[in-house]
Amino acid sequence: MRGRAERVYMMFCHRHRLQYRFGSRCPKCAEDQIRAQQYAASGALNQRWGTLCSQPALLNQDQFGICGTTSAVYLLLRHDQNRARELYEATFADLIPAHRNRTFQIALGHQPVAINFRNLARRYQLGLERAIAKAPAELEAELKKRGWDDAKIRDTKQKKPIEYQEWVKLLHVNTECFVDFCVARGLGYVFKQIAKARYDGEKTEFNLEFSDPQALRDYRTFTRYGNFALRTYNLAFILQDILGAKDVHIASKDGPPPAAVPLAPPVAGVTSSTFSTVKQLEGEFTRRFGMGHAAGKFAVVSVFGDLCQPRVGHVSRASPAGAEQGTKQRNQMTYNHWVVFNGFSSVGAAGICRKNHVNLKVWTWKTNFDVNVCEEHLLSYIQDVIFGHF
Repeated sequence: MRGRAERVYMMFCHRHRLQYRFGSRCPKCAEDQIRAQQYAASGALNQRWGTLCSQPALLNQDQFGICGTTSAVYLLLRHDQNRARELYEATFADLIPAHRNRTFQIALGHQPVAINFRNLARRYQLGLERAIAKAPAELEAELKKRGWDDAKIRDTKQKKPIEYQEWVKLLHVNTECFVDFCVARGLGYVFKQIAKARYDGEKTEFNLEFSDPQALRDYRTFTRYGNFALRTYNLAFILQDILGAKDVHIASKDGPPPAAVPLAPPVAGVTSSTFSTVKQLEGEFTRRFGMGHAAGKFAVVSVFGDLCQPRVGHVSRASPAGAEQGTKQRNQMTYNHWVVFNGFSSVGAAGICRKNHVNLKVWTWKTNFDVNVCEEHLLSYIQDVIFGHF
């Protein structure tokens, strides 16, 4: 056991005659609070959805750990907007009168799922509150990573208080992305309804790894705030069994067997292979991805998050996170992040660097990155690739 036990007190909502354990409001009050916001009005929801349909790259997971389901929604927006709209309408069936009673039809024969908006609203409200509470400490930690000492931070707070508070607010939840969160997390709710054993296993076997380090090891210290991390086979299950992707295939980097975090159960119909060299990985992309978006092909990739950095178009060193990972057992993927590769090609020299490179066109967190990675370091950033097409 690590950390200290999290104290949990039962609270009582007199308005709804309901006991609850977390947050400043009971689940029903949290839903009412969200419903009352301008960003949850039908017009605002439809406007944001229209923007995402016309510009899928603007999809933003914001402050939430939902990169897997967000990547899946991005793929729908790129390749199957009819299915994307079905998911949107089912997500907001309780909010938008025109979509009342809409459900989401599962690809492989399961019963349609009605998405519980209260479940999403409560997680969103808890995420809002937590981000506000943690933002000041998180900003200080980030500034110290960049070389600021306590004196400089204190001096900036005193001399530039307004600017400093604007920096803090950047770590708050951005309510402009409310639709983005709900549709992506709503897909996670669908996953729970049709594959509860997989969903529960993901919480207890993988999301546990993201527990609050200051508290008892408990996946709830991560998931209750709107987060939900996915292992490779479970994301493949969502893509194939729920969303209807075809020819789904997992290419995994060779490595030691799994240890503390077991692999998710295999998925019927999903094939797999391994790679240990850049040449082998390039071969996988050539066979299964080709020129990419022709015929709706996709590649969702588990990378170490330090691959994509603002204004960094040339990566000339191994991943620090990947190097640290290399001292641990494979698949203990605390630092991994799901992204979408929209391009993968060998380009030889890049700029003043004369080494061979691989050019990656990467989408994640509302941003398209164009990155040249020195070939000798590429595999330190990549763990698994899920190929397929819609």
